Amino acid sequence: MVNFGCEMKIHFALMCFILMICKTKGQEYNITGSSTFSELGKEFTWTCSMFTPPKQTVNGVKFYRDDLVCAVIGRVTGECTVQILNDRYIYGCLSNSIYTLTIPAENMTEYEQRSTWSCRYVSNSSYRSPDAILNIAIEVHNISLSPNNGQLTLRENLETEVMCEINNNAVPPPTITWFLGTKYISSTEGTYTTSINITGNREDNTQTLQCKATNNNKPPKTAVTTINVEYPPTVRPFWQQNIIVEGRNVTVTCDFIPGNPNTTILFWTKEGNPLFRQKGATLLLPKIQRSSSGEYKCIAENIYSNGEKGRNNQSMILNVLYPPSIEDIPLEIVNESSTVSLNRKIFSNPLSNVSWYRGTKLLKTETSVKTATYIIERAMCTDTHNLTLQVNNVVGNVSILVELIVNCMPKLETTNITLGVTDTTGIDFSVTVLAYPSPQYKLQREDGAIDNIMQNSIYMNAVNNFTLRFNKNIVDQSDFGIYNLIVSNPFGVATSFILVLPQRIPNIPRDVTLTCEVTSASVHWVSSFNGGDTQTFTVVAFNVKYGTRYSERIPDMGENTAHSNFIHNLQPSTSYSFHVSAENSHGNSSSENIICTTQNKDTGSLQTAVIAGGVGGTLTVVVIVLITVFFVYRRYICKSVLQKRNKEKAATMKEDAAYYTTIAEQENREKNVYESLQRQNANSREGNDSDKSHREFNRKDSTTQVSDCEHSTRKPANVYVNTSFM
Repeated sequence: MVNFGCEMKIHFALMCFILMICKTKGQEYNITGSSTFSELGKEFTWTCSMFTPPKQTVNGVKFYRDDLVCAVIGRVTGECTVQILNDRYIYGCLSNSIYTLTIPAENMTEYEQRSTWSCRYVSNSSYRSPDAILNIAIEVHNISLSPNNGQLTLRENLETEVMCEINNNAVPPPTITWFLGTKYISSTEGTYTTSINITGNREDNTQTLQCKATNNNKPPKTAVTTINVEYPPTVRPFWQQNIIVEGRNVTVTCDFIPGNPNTTILFWTKEGNPLFRQKGATLLLPKIQRSSSGEYKCIAENIYSNGEKGRNNQSMILNVLYPPSIEDIPLEIVNESSTVSLNRKIFSNPLSNVSWYRGTKLLKTETSVKTATYIIERAMCTDTHNLTLQVNNVVGNVSILVELIVNCMPKLETTNITLGVTDTTGIDFSVTVLAYPSPQYKLQREDGAIDNIMQNSIYMNAVNNFTLRFNKNIVDQSDFGIYNLIVSNPFGVATSFILVLPQRIPNIPRDVTLTCEVTSASVHWVSSFNGGDTQTFTVVAFNVKYGTRYSERIPDMGENTAHSNFIHNLQPSTSYSFHVSAENSHGNSSSENIICTTQNKDTGSLQTAVIAGGVGGTLTVVVIVLITVFFVYRRYICKSVLQKRNKEKAATMKEDAAYYTTIAEQENREKNVYESLQRQNANSREGNDSDKSHREFNRKDSTTQVSDCEHSTRKPANVYVNTSFM
């Protein structure tokens, strides 16, 4: 046996193990400490449990600190043998498989803090325990508050951040708790610094704010500061206003409660008169005049520790009776979209009632006011007007005009104008413009060239309302196309797009809806472009058994305008196909068919419009399909005949091509108007022929016999309709 002269000390008491496991076939290497945390100046023991690896006979381990060998220890021939490489520690053998390393009390210093320990088999380090970290418990010994100068001064209703700091080497990190007096505020674990936001409240004045910190189940350390809440004095309210006859003496005393600091300064002021100031708690006004009528304030002040002032006040009204008069401001000019506050001071007592009028329309009333105020949240061009302000009290009344002008960029009555004209009519259109100041304008062709050929003029209808008129007596081919009317003033630019094109058939009515009743149907639609000529509408209802029903002709109320009509003499519980036809002197166009079933005569249940093929009866749908096939076949025959005749009349059609169009949605193709007109000319005639044939086929009351393939071919009438005024 080799004796290394090592004295072994073995400690078993209060072993609190942290299990670090390395397993091989159910066996393991562990290193555990005698407690979760060690303490400075107190002994601490590491215990290593091991096993002898396969094909090995030596029982022994190496202790490592931060990957450096401290000692080799084992049992040789039954005796504990130690080779010491670091004599700061004491080593021992508890059994053939359990060995210890003890850190003596005198060597337990901060040097050992966060050191890493392990034990490994003597001849093969792959058999080893997991690493274990040595944590030395350090108590909280330093705690402080910031700010802290003996007391914490707070301002009433203002937040202040207070920070509590602990020595940052405390292990484990402490738990910090805040108290206001004896009232718990909050608690934070595992941190060295924490803060709270505390709001000044006069009820908390002179209370103590405490920060307590503890770890290792030790009594807490505490930092304390006294709260000093600064707040202004309070002026007690006046319970009634003083109504004084002119020439009398006035004496009013102000009562108050001191604040913190309690030194208080009192004085009186008068609202609207910055030069009036009277010191002391008592207001003295000898031989009062009407100019003294108004609002007086008793103001109480104290001075805070930083030099700022705390202030509180109460108002008292003095009423010297006399009739009203109004501040005179003749004209106000404001910018568009700004918030406008029209204010007029009212000099009267008792306080006056006021009314704002625009013409005869009452806009606003106010009672018992010193200043009459009318607010327009977002001024518009249309707010330019003369307003009337009427003021009265029990003594008398008076009124004035308040003139308001709004600077605004031009706003056009319409931004899209479509003019359908013929070669013998002139171009004539006008645009109403809202603007201030008066606008400048120019008419441009699509390529940017200024049009100087059309005659133009501007008329002032009102200070901010103008009419621009353009006209040309004779229309040339070059006049067709798109124009940009650009209107401007210093506040902006507006543009209207004018499309000049030959007159043609109307666009299809859109947004068609209907509701079927027992013997009638209510039909609604929105009108489209009239093709440059006056258009009318007809509602058509068709049923295979009962034939076709027509409404009376409905006049056009203007483009993009909602229309409605009833069609009567329908049969109950019957499905009809409905459409709306728009017609002018150049032809007609029809909306899509909609199937709707009239209500049952007994139940009166409502039926709503359903797109064709959706809800109609099966028999009706089959019959309608057959009729449609018949129409398509006829149209094909008609189209063949027309194509033959068109070949014979090619020269004539070529000359007429510039005057016809079937633009279904002209707004989407304005920039290609000429190519679109010529490309679609032939299709327009054939489409019109077919649609007209279908409609004439359904008219039971028609007395004129017209060829199925010829009746719809018509030349445009030389009639001009200015759609911009419809």
